[in-house]
Amino acid sequence: MIKILKIEFNNFRQYKHVTINFDQNCKNHLHILKATNGTGKTNFLNAVLWCLYADEKYLSDTSRALPIINESVVENSKAGDKLFVNVRMTICDEKNNIEFSRTQDFTVIEDPFKKNKNVIPGLCTFKIIITNLNDPNKNTVVYDDESYTLSIVKQYFDVEIFDYYFFNGENLENYFSTDANKTGKIKKSIYNLAQVTLLETAIDRVSKMAVEKSRKSNQGSSWEGFGYYRDLEQCKNDIINLTAANTQYEEENNENIKRLSEINETLNNIKPIKLQQESREKLVKRLKELEEQKLQGKSNSMFLKPEKIKLFGTE
Repeated sequence: MIKILKIEFNNFRQYKHVTINFDQNCKNHLHILKATNGTGKTNFLNAVLWCLYADEKYLSDTSRALPIINESVVENSKAGDKLFVNVRMTICDEKNNIEFSRTQDFTVIEDPFKKNKNVIPGLCTFKIIITNLNDPNKNTVVYDDESYTLSIVKQYFDVEIFDYYFFNGENLENYFSTDANKTGKIKKSIYNLAQVTLLETAIDRVSKMAVEKSRKSNQGSSWEGFGYYRDLEQCKNDIINLTAANTQYEEENNENIKRLSEINETLNNIKPIKLQQESREKLVKRLKELEEQKLQGKSNSMFLKPEKIKLFGTE
């Protein structure tokens, strides 16, 4: 069950700083606001409408409507002052406290000739604060994204059947109309409140996104572009295949190096072969020595003088 806890007004029309708390001990949670004409009953409904939907449904003449900001606040301000209007409504369900809050700023201007003041409307913001009642720390989450806040408002207060949340006594005869259009709106709103259409809406949105993506993809494609795409895919596949082959070759090469090392170690440890290798090394060393001696002998014979040579048996 949804229950309204309180509604707070700050500078909204004649409601300068007003907080209305609703009795939580009543059995049916039906509250009646009773007052004489001209005291602000209609503006009370307009404030709630403005808070939830940024609209004032019950203005008698929207073309001649004054700004929503309290007139006395404007008159007591100076030119250039920044003023704010805020309406907050706090409700609760079985799990959460939900606060709907809308704020708009206004800048005061003054006519130097007529000496009267007016305001220029500025930024209007809307946020929803949800506090989990089952959380012992009472953590709160603030939502200010427009698309998401609108879905939350629709979940609790569907604008199509606003009159059935907040009754306006002046239009009481319309509540029992058998108008088929109104009956259809009520049925649709009940589905929205029960979130029956939530999945259908999500499916429809995803389908539209898929169609849009497909359309953009088709618009951007051509045979030339398709060829580039095909070549790119082929290059990617070649890189994958070459990388795999290179990895296999590296593994085989490492295995061969390991095997060669094992073979050399085995050969070096065989005694006959080892002796032959040592003998070979000695012979190679002796050969080098003889080569050097040979070269040295040739060098010495080149420097011998003829007159110094004596033949055996001669003077």
